Amino acid sequence: MREVVDFLLAAGALKNLPRTGWRLVGVKDCESVADHSFRVVLVALLLGELVEGVDRDKLLRMAVVHELPECIVTDLPPKAIQVIGRNIKQRAEREAWARLLPSGQQLDEWRALWEEFEAGRTQEAKLARVADKLEMLLQAYEYERAGFRDLDEFWKGDSLEDYGLEPVRAIIAELGRRRAALKAR
Repeated sequence: MREVVDFLLAAGALKNLPRTGWRLVGVKDCESVADHSFRVVLVALLLGELVEGVDRDKLLRMAVVHELPECIVTDLPPKAIQVIGRNIKQRAEREAWARLLPSGQQLDEWRALWEEFEAGRTQEAKLARVADKLEMLLQAYEYERAGFRDLDEFWKGDSLEDYGLEPVRAIIAELGRRRAALKAR
């Protein structure tokens, strides 16, 4: 049980780890990685209900574990990842898994789910990655609604990749409509 408690305490650090990207654009009292992770799981739960043929249990488990290495590596913003490279980030996160989790079948499964999420090839991994990006867009919209500006960078690029899923396109379109109305004020 010592290792279990150590793991839970380490993971609890995500509650106090701010999402760095928001800090870099001036949101001082921004969401934590744990805040982000909660809504990623909620978005994944919803998408799992809307998209047929998905292993919902696997999707939800993947959504839960996808940020765990950050309790050791921290939340690296996209600008930092561009400098150090995605491979170095993934290598550091793999090392974090090795330090974070003692060996065991269940924990090895969690690590495998994280690897699958990172690879982004299965339907569940694609949906979990989309849930991660949709959560970021929801948060960007909320910060814009609260008065923060210059958040366009969060709305661009592959963050809008929807993997051809109609529910995702519809959610993004609705967020876009709401954002346009907000900017028109």
